[in-house]
Amino acid sequence: MTIFVTDSACDYPSEWLERYPMRFMGMKIGINGKYYTDGEDLTREEFYNKITEKDDLKTAFPSVGEIEEFYRKLRDEGVVEVAAIHFSEKLSGFLNTYRLVVGRFTDMRVHIFDTRSASIGAGFIGMRLRELFESGTTLTELRQRLTEIRKRTMLLFSVTTLKYLQKNGRIGKAAELLGSLLRITPVLTLNEDGEVDKYAVCRGVKKTIDKMVEAVRRFVKEKHWVRIAIGQGSEKMVDIVEQLKEKVRKAMPLSVDKLEFFKVERISPTVVCHSGPEVYGMVV
Repeated sequence: MTIFVTDSACDYPSEWLERYPMRFMGMKIGINGKYYTDGEDLTREEFYNKITEKDDLKTAFPSVGEIEEFYRKLRDEGVVEVAAIHFSEKLSGFLNTYRLVVGRFTDMRVHIFDTRSASIGAGFIGMRLRELFESGTTLTELRQRLTEIRKRTMLLFSVTTLKYLQKNGRIGKAAELLGSLLRITPVLTLNEDGEVDKYAVCRGVKKTIDKMVEAVRRFVKEKHWVRIAIGQGSEKMVDIVEQLKEKVRKAMPLSVDKLEFFKVERISPTVVCHSGPEVYGMVV
């Protein structure tokens, strides 16, 4: 039996998961020093209802023992082959530990896919891999195609407050203060190496949305079938992502015959601990 495994730093549309179930390994979420397992001890709804601006949010990855237990359960179920789709190795030491642990399960074939992305970006790549597998592509062939799939995927995201990026060391305190005063919001991406990178700097949400739309339009130039996933953090972001979706729809080149949208209602707590709840983005 072959199954697909992923983690809580990868976001998938709920309607897609109903058709293509995946096993999730939850990262650890720290709220003021108390840790929970994402998706097990704390649901997304509970997380968003629980946190406040004053909370100290952190993450950690599962222990060696927890990873071993996860795979022992799979083996006991009769699983012999696993497609393990995970967030970028450059964002955490998780994959290094993970490789060492799963390598001990010599009676299982574990194919590890480093998406070099996160959140809806990693989920989008995971969706493509799973769909190709269901259409007959082997896991070995998928590993050979992973680089191509990553290159054909672009993730863009932004935040309406720089507070969390400053707290997590992505920007300095002075930059956070200046950005807040000038209403500066970054458009961020993950580069080819899987590291968070600045795509653009804008003033205000409207210009940020316009910059994302322009980038997507260029990226899909001459394509006939375009799939886009849009995601948000807190409910405050609902109007923003609706504006983003509508502007992208209107900006599609004439070459596009089919446009397909997916929605991630709430970005995972694992990601929000680093970005803050006022995060939104899209992947194409």
